[in-house]
Amino acid sequence: MNLQYKTAPSNILYPLSVKTNDSRSEANFLTIPFSKGHHVVRYDEILFLKSESSYTLIYLENGKKILSSRTLKNYDEILPSALFMRIHRSYIIPMKRVETIFNNPSAVQINNEQLPVSKNYKPLVRDYFF
Repeated sequence: MNLQYKTAPSNILYPLSVKTNDSRSEANFLTIPFSKGHHVVRYDEILFLKSESSYTLIYLENGKKILSSRTLKNYDEILPSALFMRIHRSYIIPMKRVETIFNNPSAVQINNEQLPVSKNYKPLVRDYFF
């Protein structure tokens, strides 16, 4: 990390800008830690993420499921909001994977799985799709 400083009148240095080589915002993949290293999963491979208490279960298009020690809240902060949406306290979905939106009960269908949309997240889903 390269910091540039400007000198204040009292000769105290304040950061002017921070430059990093972090390309995470431009990345199209997710790294998921496990005991022997990290899984690298492309965003377009993810069907949805489901909370499992303090863990997250990540469902992939190839049928695999990866259990992560990160919470769903952590993934909600990491994943790009332009591609992923929280629809329930237990689910995050990639918007491009939605096949059907149901009204009663409120749900979305992804890969023949019906996932609930909570009343708190229903306006976000409606605003995005309609």
